[in-house]
Amino acid sequence: MGSTKGLKIFASIVTAAVAIALVGGFILSGTPGNERLRRMDERRLSHLQQIAYAADAYWKAEGHVPEKLETLTKSRQFSLESINDPQTLEPYEYSVKDAKNYTLCAIFETDTTQVPTVDQFAPYPDSLFWRHPMGRYCFDFNATEINQLMSEKFAAPMQAPAVID
Repeated sequence: MGSTKGLKIFASIVTAAVAIALVGGFILSGTPGNERLRRMDERRLSHLQQIAYAADAYWKAEGHVPEKLETLTKSRQFSLESINDPQTLEPYEYSVKDAKNYTLCAIFETDTTQVPTVDQFAPYPDSLFWRHPMGRYCFDFNATEINQLMSEKFAAPMQAPAVID
């Protein structure tokens, strides 16, 4: 009889521990629905980064940014996953301001303005640049600045590590 009571207490403790672990997991990583939204926004950002890199490369080759996003998809020079939102399948908003300035917009489902991000492979080296609020948000680009930043970032000679005797 005593062993049955001990098993019930043990089962209760294990059940409570599992429940606490599940709640803690949701608190730390978010619900599965929130994770799905976060991943969708990551795809949007990946698309926008690819588009920005291609538009800037186009500017470097042609002396002006493309008038339409479709121009980038027609060239074999650029590898773009998509110029369309992964959920709505509508093209991202793209507007040309002048020969070297343009804007890219998307509708985001999460707010990353308070979340630390690290994206060393982004066309703009500052990962803070890609933070966005929930809803429609636009990023402004200047092709001359990005090309200068990229050439400085990748043209700088690497320093050999210090040798310690």
